[in-house]
Amino acid sequence: MIEFVTDRRAYLNRGARDGVAIKQSIQILRGGRVVSSCVVDTVADHQATCTGGRPRAGDRFRLPATISTSARAAPAPAPQLAPLTDEETLRTRAAAIADARYDKVDFTGMRAFAAHTQASVTPSYVIWHSDPDPRGDYTREEVDGLVHVYDLAGTGMDFHGAFSAVHWGARAAIGRFQPTAPSQFYLWQAELSRRRSDASTVFALGRVWPWHTPGLTMLDGFQIGRQSDDQSKEGGVYAGFLPVATTVAPSTGAWATGAYGSFVQTGSNKGVLRLARQEARIGLWGGGANGVITDGEAFAQLFLGAWNVGGGGRAIYAPSLGSGPVIDQAFFDLGARASLPFAVGLHIRYFGAALPPMAVLDAIAPTVRGSLNALGDVHWDLASWLGLGGAAGFNQDRDTGRDISYVAAELRLPRIADGVAIGGEVATGWLRSAQMYGHVLTRIGNRVRLLGRLSANATESATPTLAANVDEIDGYFDLDGAVASWLRVRAWSLVRVPVLIQGAVPSNPTYGTIFGLGMTGNF
Repeated sequence: MIEFVTDRRAYLNRGARDGVAIKQSIQILRGGRVVSSCVVDTVADHQATCTGGRPRAGDRFRLPATISTSARAAPAPAPQLAPLTDEETLRTRAAAIADARYDKVDFTGMRAFAAHTQASVTPSYVIWHSDPDPRGDYTREEVDGLVHVYDLAGTGMDFHGAFSAVHWGARAAIGRFQPTAPSQFYLWQAELSRRRSDASTVFALGRVWPWHTPGLTMLDGFQIGRQSDDQSKEGGVYAGFLPVATTVAPSTGAWATGAYGSFVQTGSNKGVLRLARQEARIGLWGGGANGVITDGEAFAQLFLGAWNVGGGGRAIYAPSLGSGPVIDQAFFDLGARASLPFAVGLHIRYFGAALPPMAVLDAIAPTVRGSLNALGDVHWDLASWLGLGGAAGFNQDRDTGRDISYVAAELRLPRIADGVAIGGEVATGWLRSAQMYGHVLTRIGNRVRLLGRLSANATESATPTLAANVDEIDGYFDLDGAVASWLRVRAWSLVRVPVLIQGAVPSNPTYGTIFGLGMTGNF
C-alpha cells in the first residue's frame, strides 16, 4: 500500500525483501482498478519510494509478475518460478477492467451513525470558596456541546454546531463581570455548509464563523465563495447581522457585509519558498450612530526555508466622524528554526487609538485601545533530557501612559516522570510582580494523566487604588483520564493562600479554593 505522498514521490510499505528493485515499474490500483504506474527510485529492506503516476495515499500497487524471487532475502536461494499468468495477459485484463463502465447504484440501506455524525457533550461543575469572607463564594454548572453531521441526507452538505449552557447555583455577593441572570445559553455555531476540498462552490448559512475573512467574528447570515480547480484560490462575499457581544444573542442592531479572497501557494521542500498564504477582506458595517463604516483587513504568511514571516493589519474609515482612514490594528511575526531543537521568534502587536464612539465595532468585542505589545521568545533542547525556554516582552498603553516590561525563563526536564519544569517571571512597570513555579506531569498507565503545579507570587501595583499588594502561594492539581474509548473524566483544583496583604501578615488565616469536575462523552 502507498502510505503517503509528497509533491515529488510516493512512499511504499514494501522494499527489497519483498522483491522491489530500483527502476522497476509498478502498477497503481485504486478501487481495484489500474489507474497508472510509477517507477521505483529508492529502496530499503522494507520500504521504497517511486515517482510519477500521480498516486494517492491509500492506493494499492502491484509488483510485476516477472520479479525474480532471488531478490527476496531468504536463508537459501529459491528457484525462479514462471508466473501463473504472463505479464502481457495481466496488462490486457487490467486495461479492460479500467475501461469498463460501472453504473452508479442508489444507496438504500441504513447509514452507520458514527460514520456521518460526531458529537461530544461535556457537563461540568465548579465550586469556589474563600475563607474567612464567604461573600465571593459561588457554584456553577455548565454543559458544553459539539455536533458535526457530514454529508447531510446525502446532499454533500455538512452541519456544525456548538453551544454552552451555564447556570449559577450560588452567586457571589462581590465580584466582577457577573451576569445579571442566573442562567445563560451561548450558541457559538449553527451552520449548514459545504466547504470540503472537492467542492468548487463553497458556502455557509446560519450562525457561521466565516473562512478566509480576517478580523470577522461570528455572523448570523451567509458566506458564499468559489474555489479554483486546485483549491489554491478562493473568493466570495458575506453578509449578515452581528450578535450581541456579551450574550451572543441574535440581534438586528448591527450588520456587516463585504467581499473576501484568499490564495495559497505551495513551493518545493528543496526550494526557498515552502508555503505562502494570503487572505484579505473589505467590508461595510452599519447600525450604529456613526452610520456606515468601511474597513479592510489583510494578512500574509511566508515559510522560507528555516524562516517564517507574517504580517497584516486593519484600516477603518468612518465618514460621519469627519476623519480619514486610520490604522486600527497591525501585527508582525518573525520566526526561525535553525534546527529542530532550536527556534526563536519575534511578535509585535499594535492597537490604534479608538475613533470617537464606535458603537458598531464596540458591539463586536471589547478591544484594547492605543497600545503596543512586543514579545520575543526562544526555546532550545540541549539534549533529550534537558530543554531551555525564555521570553521577554514590553506592553505600552498610550491612552493611560502605563507600561510594563517582563522577562521569563524555564528549565525543562522531560525524562523525569513525563515532564518536569521549573521557571520564573519578573515584571516591572505599573504592575510589579515576581513569580517562581514548578510543575510535574506524570501518567498512570496509558489512560490517566496527572499534572501538579506549585507557585509563589508577589504583586505590587504602582497605583495602590487599582489592586491590593499581595504575596501568595498557589497550588494546582489536574487529573484527566479515559474511562472508555468514548468517555473522558477530568477533575481539577486550585488553592490560593495569601502570605502577605499590603505587606502585613493577615490577622486571620485566609485562603481561596476552587474545585471542578467534568466529563466528556464522544459519540
